[in-house]
Amino acid sequence: MRVTSAILAASALALAPMPALARDEPASAGKAAEIADKLNDPMTQYAFAGMLSAMSKALLEMPVAPMVDAAEKASGRRLGNLPRDARLGDLAGTDQDRVREQIVEHVPRAMAAMGALATAAQAMAPELERMARTMRDSIPQR
Repeated sequence: MRVTSAILAASALALAPMPALARDEPASAGKAAEIADKLNDPMTQYAFAGMLSAMSKALLEMPVAPMVDAAEKASGRRLGNLPRDARLGDLAGTDQDRVREQIVEHVPRAMAAMGALATAAQAMAPELERMARTMRDSIPQR
């Protein structure tokens, strides 16, 4: 499902700083908790879903002619018989409105799941660091 892929990609960007924040430092722990709280906040989830929906609408309104022209120049061959005023949404077909609805429906749920994951990762960080030290100490030194 394309919507799920878009949601996961946006979520990965939102969670990118988590490994650096998961360290034992008090300030970092506070930042990780703040990120988890924001991911769990219904208003943040709603705003993010609205932003993604607006971005998808803007993307679907983009004209495809400049992209087709560039691809044709690069390949040296005609790529199709698209109208000069075609938009990306025209190529997406009739599903484009449903996609935006699914974004608004699924993003808050995905963000809540990421918030739970961020909270769990923060709680697990000290144990994972202990495990890493144990593994490092068990490797024979040369």
